[in-house]
Amino acid sequence: MNTPSTRFSKTGPASSAADLRDYNLPISSNGRSVIQYEQTPTLPVPASLLAKHRLVGAPGRGDLWDRFCTLRSRVVQTMAQNGWRTIGVTSACRGEGKTWTAVNLSIAISRLVGNTALLVDANLRRPAVHRYFNMRTDTGLAGHLREEFPVEQMLVHPTVGNLTVLPAGDSMAEYSDYFSSERMYELVQDVKQRYDNRTVIFDLPAIEDGDGVLAMLPHLDTLLLVVEDGVTRSDVLERSVEALGTMPILGTVLNKVQYEDD
Repeated sequence: MNTPSTRFSKTGPASSAADLRDYNLPISSNGRSVIQYEQTPTLPVPASLLAKHRLVGAPGRGDLWDRFCTLRSRVVQTMAQNGWRTIGVTSACRGEGKTWTAVNLSIAISRLVGNTALLVDANLRRPAVHRYFNMRTDTGLAGHLREEFPVEQMLVHPTVGNLTVLPAGDSMAEYSDYFSSERMYELVQDVKQRYDNRTVIFDLPAIEDGDGVLAMLPHLDTLLLVVEDGVTRSDVLERSVEALGTMPILGTVLNKVQYEDD
């Protein structure tokens, strides 16, 4: 099966199996930890859609849930230890599974008791987050950066845990200048400080797909790097890491790993 494996350059203290079990509680509509969204529009996400896109929470995907819970625990612990609130998910090249990883990680964090997650589609040239939830594409981050549409009017709650999504909206061929703008700075400051229990996850472009990632670095606390097993060349990966300079890389996710059935 195709599942992620995690390798971390920086990790928090190891958690016992009991610790992980306490926090891996699926949250349903009648669960005590679900936030009631009064202003943010909700978008029902049926189990069939989760299954179609191989997302955590889909029926019969307990193996996937366990792996993303492990990833989630390491990410949340390390970010808390460092006082980090924003994390970008990227890869060296396109097609290595970074968006799928970002979506699943966001869902997993949003289902952690006492936490909320905001997933921002910042891959404005090739947006993809909306496909996982069947979202509209006529409004989103691009509209806010170009025309300063209010962010509150663009957020969507896809009825999965305590997750909110800011879709990209329509695609933009030239977008890195917007990432370096004061408007982007104010947006990031707003969304990360609005709730104390919020983790903000940015689905970024691939590192070798222009300068979008480099333009976003000043807004991020750390990065998660997705690597496709058996495909990503070591020289390409090294070149990508060098391009990031001193940016803290929380770790890597080895994606599309083939595991033997137990």
